[in-house]
Formats: sequence, C-alpha cells, structure tokens
Amino acid sequence: MKKAILFLILLSTGVYAGVTGKLAGKIVDTETGQPLPSVNIFIPDTRFGAATDEYGEYYIIQLPPGEYTLRAEMMGYRSVTVKKVEVRIDRTTIINFELKPTVIEVPGITVTAERPLIEHDVTASVRYASRKEIERTPNVERSTELVRLQPGVTGSHVRGGRTSETVYYIDGIAVRHPIHGATAALDLDVMSIEEMEMLTGGFNAEYGEAQSGVVNIVTREGSKRLSSEVLYKTDNLSPKECSFNTDYAAFAFGGPIPFLPVDARFFFSGSGSFTDTYLNNHRTRDEREFLGMSYHDRQSNSTNFNLKLTYNISPNYKLNLGYRRGYQCYSGYEGGGFNWDWKNLPDSTNNTEKITTQAVLSFTHSLSENSFYSIHLGHLFTHSHDDLWGRTPPEFWHWEYYWEDTLWEYEWGYARLLQDSTVIDSFAIDSIAVDSAVVDSEYVENASWGWHHDAYGFVDEGVYQYWSDDSSWVWTTKFNFTSQIHPRHLIKFGFNVDYEDVSYVNIQYYGSFRSPGAERPGPWPDYGLYRWVFEHGHPWLGAIYLQDKMELPGLVVNIGARLDYFTPGEAILGDTLYQQQWEKATGLEWELEPTQFFSPRLGISHPISERTSIYFNYGRFQQIPQLQYLFRDPWTGTWCGNPSLKPQKTIQYEFGLSHQFAPDLAAYIKLFNKDMYDYVGLMNVGMPPIWVWVNRGYGRARGIELELKKRYSHHTSGSISYTYQNGMGYSSWEFMEYYRGWEWEPVRGSRLDWDRNHKIVAALSIEASKGEYLFGRLPDRWRLDILWDFGSGLPYTPKDDPTLQNQGTRPFTSTVDVHLQKEFSVGKGELRLFADILNLWNNKNVKTSDKNWLNPWTGEPYKYGDADGGSHKIYTWREMQYKKNPSTFSAPRQIKLGVKLGF
Repeated sequence: MKKAILFLILLSTGVYAGVTGKLAGKIVDTETGQPLPSVNIFIPDTRFGAATDEYGEYYIIQLPPGEYTLRAEMMGYRSVTVKKVEVRIDRTTIINFELKPTVIEVPGITVTAERPLIEHDVTASVRYASRKEIERTPNVERSTELVRLQPGVTGSHVRGGRTSETVYYIDGIAVRHPIHGATAALDLDVMSIEEMEMLTGGFNAEYGEAQSGVVNIVTREGSKRLSSEVLYKTDNLSPKECSFNTDYAAFAFGGPIPFLPVDARFFFSGSGSFTDTYLNNHRTRDEREFLGMSYHDRQSNSTNFNLKLTYNISPNYKLNLGYRRGYQCYSGYEGGGFNWDWKNLPDSTNNTEKITTQAVLSFTHSLSENSFYSIHLGHLFTHSHDDLWGRTPPEFWHWEYYWEDTLWEYEWGYARLLQDSTVIDSFAIDSIAVDSAVVDSEYVENASWGWHHDAYGFVDEGVYQYWSDDSSWVWTTKFNFTSQIHPRHLIKFGFNVDYEDVSYVNIQYYGSFRSPGAERPGPWPDYGLYRWVFEHGHPWLGAIYLQDKMELPGLVVNIGARLDYFTPGEAILGDTLYQQQWEKATGLEWELEPTQFFSPRLGISHPISERTSIYFNYGRFQQIPQLQYLFRDPWTGTWCGNPSLKPQKTIQYEFGLSHQFAPDLAAYIKLFNKDMYDYVGLMNVGMPPIWVWVNRGYGRARGIELELKKRYSHHTSGSISYTYQNGMGYSSWEFMEYYRGWEWEPVRGSRLDWDRNHKIVAALSIEASKGEYLFGRLPDRWRLDILWDFGSGLPYTPKDDPTLQNQGTRPFTSTVDVHLQKEFSVGKGELRLFADILNLWNNKNVKTSDKNWLNPWTGEPYKYGDADGGSHKIYTWREMQYKKNPSTFSAPRQIKLGVKLGF
C-alpha cells in the first residue's frame, strides 16, 4: 500500500482548481410543511437534474458557474420555476421550494432568485466577480487589474506576502511561470472570463503551491445560439493632456459549431492593447505589417487570444479543448520598463518580447447523479527575450584594424552601437575565436560599465547591457474525482503530475567584461560580468490531496490535507560535474534529496441564523521557491543557485463574521494572522566569496478587513471596504542581503516594502434600466460607476540609513475612476457608448520605491528648494531636472471613449 501511495505521489503535481459549483435545497408541501420525496427538479434544456429523497432534499453537482433556470415538478402539485439562479465556483447555492397541491392542471409559478448576501458554506476569504460584475468596474481589461482592488491586496501582494505567492488558474490549470514563480504567466482579457474566484486566505487542500492567494478563472463557453460582441476604446479623441496614444480593442464570438449534427460549441475571443503610456520614452519603434498595412509598435503592446471548443458527447460525457495565446512587446528599459537615466538615449535601451501559450484538453465523465471524474492534459509554454536591436553580446565589442600590421587588434572597452555598423562573422584575433564584431563604431572612454553619465546623472554615451532569453515548457496530467457520497458529505480526491523543461540565459555587462577562454555554461561564455544560466533543467512536482465538505445542520466543515513532492530532476541530481563545481564554489557540502511536505487544512462555518454566520480556518501552505534560485549555475560567480532549497512556508489563522442588516445590506469582518518562514535569502560563502540562496528569511502579517455591501435596489448598488494590515519581515526580496552589503545585518524585522497599513476601496453604481426614468427627466438605459481607491503611504528608509530600514512612511495615494455608459437598441443587438475617466481629480500619487527619486530626508518627491540633508546644499536647477523623475508618480488623468456592439 505504501508503495502504491508513493507511486501516486511521484506521478502527481501542483493542484487541480475547482471549476464547478453545486445546487441544493429542500422541497416541502405549502399547506402541511411536510417534505416531498420524488420531486423532479431540473434545469431545462440541459442534462442537469435530480429527484428529492425521502427527506425532500436534493442536490445537483458539476454545474459550471453562471445563471440558470431551475424547475420543480410533481404530479398533483403546481410546478415552480426559479429564474436567475447564480452558481459559483466551489460554492453551494441553496434554493428551497414550496409546492402547492392542485387537483387540476394550472400554469406554474415563476419567480426570480436573489443570491443571498450571507453564504453559510463559506469557510475562507473568498470573493467572486461574474462577467456582469466585472463590467461595472471602470477600465478593467485584464484579470490581474481586478485582483489589485480586493481588500488585503497591495499591488500584487496578498496579505503581506510576496508577489510570487499568488497562483492563477485558468479552467482548472495553473499558469504560474516555472522560472519566475507563481505570477500570472497568462493574463486573460476580461471578455474571455465567465467568472473569477479570488481566495486570499483559508483555501482548501485542492489548492497547492500557493502561500498567499489563489485566483481561479473560468472562461466562457459557446451557448446554444450564435452571439458576438465587439469593443473599441481610445484616448486619442481626448484632450492631449489626457491622452497617451492608447487604443484597445476586444471581440468575442461563440455558439454552436455549424454543419455538425452533434452538440458541439465554440467560443473565440481576443483583445489588443497598444499604448505609449504616460511615460513615453520616444524610442524608435519597430515597423510591422498586418493585412498589407504597415504600422509602428508603441511603447507597450499586447495581444491575447482564447479559443474554447466544447463537445457534449452524451448526457454523461463532456470534452473541452482550450487554447490561449498571449503576446507582449515593450520598448525601453530591462523588462520593458521606463528608466529616467536613459532619457537622452532611448534608442540605447532594450526591447522585450514575451509569448505565452496554453493548451488544455479536459474529459469529464458523470458516473451518476452523485459522482463524476475529470482528466486533464495541459501544456504551458513561456518565452521571453531581451536584446538591443537584435544584436548578440559579441557584437557590442570595439575592434580596430591597423593597416600597417594587417592585424585585427583588440581594445579593452565598450563600443557605442551604431545601427549602420558592419558585422563580420567568424574570424580570429590573436588566436581567440570571435563569433562576430562591430567595426566602424565609436569607443566609449571612461565607461567601465558600458555607459557614461553626465555631471547630473543622465546617460550620455553607451548602451544598456542586458541580454536574456528564457523558455519553459510544462506538461501536466491530472485526475480529479468528486462524489456526493452522502447528502452531508462532498468528497474530492485528486493526484496530478507536472514535468517541466526550463532554460534561462541572462548576460549582463557583456560589453564591459570579457574573459577569453572562460569555461562557463551557456552561449558566449567569454562575455559578461553577471551570467545567470541554466539550460534544460527538468524538475518534477507532485501532489495528492483528499478533502471532505461536510454540510451538517448548523455547521459546515471543510477538512482536508495534501502531500506535495518535488525533485530538481536528473539534470542536477545526475550531474557529478555540477555537484563538484557547486561544492568548490560555495565551500558547502552537497546534500540534495527529493522534497516531500504535508499541508493540513481546516475550515469551519457556523450559521447562527439566516442573517448571521461566523467562520474560522487554519491552514499550512507551502511553496517551492522560484526555480531561478535553485538552478543558477555555480561557474559564473557573484550569485549561485541552491538546488537543496526547502519549500517556503506559511501558517495562517483566520476568523470571519458576516451579518445582513437589511434585505439589500450586509457587513463582513475578517481577521487574519500569517507567519511566513523559510523565505529565500542570500548568504555569503566560499573563497573567493560568492552569494548563495538559502532558507533564512521570515515574515509576519496581521490585519483586519471590514466590508459593507449593498445589493442592487432603488437604482443603486455598491460596496466599501477598509483594510488595516501590518507586514513585518527580515527582508523584502531575495536579493536584499546583497544590496545591504557585506557587513550590516538586521537584528530584528522591519516593515516590508509593500506594507500599506490602511486601504479603502469604495464602489458605487447608479443605474436606470429599460423603461426607468430617474427624476422623470433622465433617459433610461444608462449607468454610472464610480470607484475610489485610497491607500496610506508605503514605507521608506530615512536618511538612506540601513539601520532605519523602512521606518518612514511616504505620502498617501488616492484615485477616483469613473465609467459612464448609455445603451441603445440596434435591431436585435445592443449598442453601448461609454467613457472611462481615470484619476478624475488628476492626483499626483507617489508610486516609486526607488530611493533615488524620493528625498530620503522627507520621504516625499523632490521639489525645487530641497537641499541635501547632510551638506544642506540646495540642489541646482540642473540637478533637479534629473531628480524630478516623472515615473515617481502614477498616471495622470486619462479619458477613454469607447463603443461596444453585441448581438
């Protein structure tokens, strides 16, 4: 038995995310109140249905999220139909019926359901956003943009955790980046989304490889009839000061696949976003062609496509095939950002391209009304490339030809690249083979790093030296079984497998540092001061989990556990040369074995009354560190990976209370405590010294979240949330020990870089539906959405004194966004005109954490009249031109006008 369990673990990985929900309830006789057995309850025009048991109870499992119509019928009773029944991921929606006896056939009763504000089966911090709710949020185009507005979230940090601690799932398959951690490798456009589930604490055992948050996305499927929608918006019709040369377009098209005699459907969607951003660096853009038309890239360009095919083979068999592709292209600094230093030489900065594809084949078999299983085969591919005008590192060296000696002679220095320079391939200089070289270029004097700064800080010669190319392939196989083995017990069991192939090459300062004959892995081993290389690492990850959702009278219990497994693969375990070099470089003993870790989860909910419920959860959450910190090679120096890193761990406790004050008003209170340990940090070892990653960091986060929600009534709906949280830790990121220096070590924790103590998010919608005229004068079919996002300042280090790490607080931020729309009928379709006004009051919100752009003596952006805190010398006008970096602030006011057409 033990061998069998171990075999399952070895053939398993990650997690299978829930993509379905459940309906349940009780049916009684209106006159007697007695339960009615054998009532037929079903969803018309679907395969979903059930019959009540002897206690009048029913349940329907395996329902995709969305709105349904539910009907109850029984001979001798008047039928009842309930419309707009909402089903959500991993939730039980309760719909009870009262049937009235009748001796003659009479028309049935139809009512409209309202989703309860208090859900008694919730045992964790979870928030949902349906397609309709997403549309009510101004200017949300990508899934990650919606997550940032949730209570307890600062940027991409969930409840004090690092950005890599949140995992995104699309249709049940994780889209974490294998090299750089659990970030969203594929950021879907919202037009492709049916529903989003956002878990910020207490998630069940089926979710693994996440310490702080889980974002579960279910994409749209084709319906029984053809439908389409097209959206376009731009800021180029707005005043110049409110325009960043931005265009966004999206489309969706779906329905039955034509000319097929079976129940097969498709859904195809896509989007494109093109903008120069408010930080236009004016770099020369690449020219492209599309359908015979030429155009130039903008500073930030992205496209996204999603195809989903559904084949309902029979009432018990269903097949889904999904394919998604995301593309991003940025121009500017390393990673596509904005670097004020290079303001005068934008064409000397890099261009970045990223491609992500995901393919998922899913098969679902309903064994009975109570049980089903699903099998998933997935493939995720990621690729990212950074370079300057397509040149490779050898092409950035300066070579001069001396006619009198008829020899090529090597100059130790860096060449400023000219776009019309000549490239010569495959020649030799002093018996040293060179792949290629740039001739007729200019030598940059006194530029040991490859560029030269003027007296005020701007780069006036050279190019940015950063070349990278990384690729990853993830093959996933997983099995998931769900069974309502008893009316009170919903069991889930799953085991999965991921096999990964990861390669990463990053070469920095390749034009300033060259070591002829160096024996280092990767391409161009002679070039670069910092080289982070690993090629074709093949790690395996695995997990097996068991979970039971017990829905008892007055008590709901979610209890489960998972066992995870990780091995770095034979590329490391079987390479004795790698092991010997690692021991030589670090001076440490090689100790590496596959890792196993156990994670129990418990959630309890107690409905005190129909209007009040409390819950508590406890969980142990563990996550393998980013693979780049395991696999960086031991040959290059400076930094070295550590394949024996242990999982990072989080232990969280949470308590929640919800209460409904009125039919359309409810309040929610949540308190949480998180202890994070075994965080990855650097330790200096070996001789000559080298930095190696080890498990040495820790952190702690505590907080309270308050939320007041008003459901739609009397033309209005809205919510307001307040979060207080405090995040402390040893370090804020994996390189902090290196930048702290060789000597100084903190004796206690300090505020983490993303520790925002106070956050308020308020949303208000005012709406007039068809035939409704507010105040008797305003037209119908319009809606106004207002969103206010307020946050206290993030920490900074006063006086640049490391002993005062993050003890100061920067200014607060406040942004108001507005969405206004008006709808019209166009034949059988609908036309929507709208406007998005972002940062309505044009606030200058500080966003930077870079000490170069904040006055360390005040914690505020530099302004004219500021003086150096040490010498008390007032900065000159020219010095202030450098210090007044526009990226210190978030975007100013932007106005987008748009149109949406749907049929």
